[in-house]
Amino acid sequence: MQSILDSGECFIVVVSPIEVDFSKFIRDRVDLFVEDPGVGLAAAINHAVNKLPSEVKYFNWLGDDDLLVENSIEACTNLLTTYENASAVYGQCEYIDQNSKKVGVNFSGVWAANILKFGPDLIPQPGALLRLDTFRAIGGLDTQYKLAFDYDLFIKLSSQGELRYLPQLLGKFRWHSDSLSVGTRRASVIEASRVRRSHLPTYLRVISFVWEYPIAMVTYLAGVILNARIKSKR
Repeated sequence: MQSILDSGECFIVVVSPIEVDFSKFIRDRVDLFVEDPGVGLAAAINHAVNKLPSEVKYFNWLGDDDLLVENSIEACTNLLTTYENASAVYGQCEYIDQNSKKVGVNFSGVWAANILKFGPDLIPQPGALLRLDTFRAIGGLDTQYKLAFDYDLFIKLSSQGELRYLPQLLGKFRWHSDSLSVGTRRASVIEASRVRRSHLPTYLRVISFVWEYPIAMVTYLAGVILNARIKSKR
């Protein structure tokens, strides 16, 4: 929560189950509390977006174990204001362990947006900032996906405007076995492949197995290697 406040001017919405009431602990830091509809993470994010006030132009979500870098929202906002054709901005993301120690960095780059439809999703979601009217125009997050909905989102956003790269550290992703995308790594890789194929023309979809299996294997092994690095540093 503090990392969000330190990243720039913001309106903070917290989504949580109705039986969990921690508002007394963070009431002074939150603008709005929203009840989780209880039908998945993507639906919870969409629900929160629908509650945002009309003056909000840009948004993103942050998992409860991830962090933003100081002044990152301010930097992203400035870029989106400058480039009106951009549907989103993203940058570099640092991987940290349970103790907040650095274990790696996704340096990303402009090429990450160019390979979205044919390669792995290398655009870091933590630290990115999305144009809200574009997000709403594409219908928000697709709730049929449980793990790779951000991948599907970036592909859709790329068809609406430029995904602009900002060459600086914007967010931190906590890599541990309890993380949704890490603890279910195999399922995540399979769903990402499904997302990729769904955006291909029919004539390419029927032969996509030629490159899909190698991409899926490389993506899965990259996660395995990072997990091994984290365990070796404990």
